[in-house]
Amino acid sequence: MKATLYRLSSSLFAILSLGAVHCALADTVLVPAGSTNALQDALAQAGVGGTVILQSGYHFESETIVIDHSVDIVGEEGAVIEASTVAHDDIAPALHISNTSDVLVEGVTLLQAPGNAGNVGILVQNAPDVTLRENGLAGFEVGVFVQNGPRIDISDNTIVDMDRFGILHLNGLHASITNNTVDSVGIHGIWLGDEKGQCRGNTVSNAIAGILLCHLIEGPNLPDGTKSGAAQPATDWHVAGNECHDNVLGILVTDGATSNLLNNNDVWASTEVDILLEGDFVDVDGTYDPAAIGNTVVIGSHKNLSVWDFGFDNTVKGLKK
Repeated sequence: MKATLYRLSSSLFAILSLGAVHCALADTVLVPAGSTNALQDALAQAGVGGTVILQSGYHFESETIVIDHSVDIVGEEGAVIEASTVAHDDIAPALHISNTSDVLVEGVTLLQAPGNAGNVGILVQNAPDVTLRENGLAGFEVGVFVQNGPRIDISDNTIVDMDRFGILHLNGLHASITNNTVDSVGIHGIWLGDEKGQCRGNTVSNAIAGILLCHLIEGPNLPDGTKSGAAQPATDWHVAGNECHDNVLGILVTDGATSNLLNNNDVWASTEVDILLEGDFVDVDGTYDPAAIGNTVVIGSHKNLSVWDFGFDNTVKGLKK
């Protein structure tokens, strides 16, 4: 069988053709363009601590890909996964990072196949220290869904055309959500829950709320049958240097969100108001949602922001008189 030469990590390795997937090293697996349902096998071959490289071009996946061990998935420029997972009442992700740690997904464009309606692009569940970097996601109900992902790093991604949410972070301490572009989502751009995270440098547009600090006690079923949700509302988040424009509400703080710092965010072209600190209210389904409490808004250099404060013990600094 004729060997093909690839350059990996500045060294040349001989690659023996093994059908749909080529093995470069014991822990490095190349998936060629045009592959069909090859990623799950590639992950198994790469093993713990291995690397899967998606070559430039389209890769077609018809089932949820379960990532249950530490691994890097890296896309060459132009690498696209077209997923045809089918939406239903439960969460049906294209990629499911589950019960593991130290996973990297980088440089991959993840698209929902035409005519399908898979509901989540990437689900992170019970998985600390995950990095999602420089990916593109389009056409799902939710781009990235985080259910217990401590220290997750979601950075430099482009997330567009979502039916519901761009990034839905329900829980996981010390999250870092930075420098993402989220545009054209049906409900909210970035949802922040749990505590002690940072949300910086993101650009969010064409949503109901660009950035939402909130609390979801109980959400849809996860793939393992347990309920999604969180006990902790958004607490002690640092939301700074974001751009929110052409949303109904630029930044919404509600449902018991407390002790958060909103600092020097550039918000404009909001239909209703740039920053809303919500008071107590009863939702359309009869659920009582408590007010935003003890949050701080620092206007910074953006003096023309509009801020409505209906909550309790919140502080707004630097608002133009």
